[in-house]
Amino acid sequence: MLRRLLTSGTRVQLLTLFLLDPDREHYPREIERVTGGNINAVRRELHNLEELGLLASATRGNQRVYTVNREFPLFPELSGHLFLVGDLDPAGFPQLVQGLRERLGREIRILHLTPAGFRTRLGNGDPELRNLMEGPKLVIIPLS
Repeated sequence: MLRRLLTSGTRVQLLTLFLLDPDREHYPREIERVTGGNINAVRRELHNLEELGLLASATRGNQRVYTVNREFPLFPELSGHLFLVGDLDPAGFPQLVQGLRERLGREIRILHLTPAGFRTRLGNGDPELRNLMEGPKLVIIPLS
């Protein structure tokens, strides 16, 4: 099921948006503005995530609004720690972390690794990485 969740860049952006603030409702046009995605791709992925059961939708006036289905079997695993693997701009990283903390309203534990660093630590059996991999987390893998 997890493989079906992470199949496109648009889907990863939607998962990030919804799982970082699971109590918030989102409109498709709002999602398009926030993610910079194509509205057709956004609508397609909203439909796919709703079919998988991760999202639920309702009609507000003449518009459809989407929210996270907290009963989705993988919800606890998807909404835990934040785990970043990728090449990020070191100058912008503190602002990114602070923005996430403010948006979530809580302290978060972040482990940022380059892809090479991740492979090395995983191969060496790093205890911190092993504990993180075994616990609940939100994994964001940039598709660049």
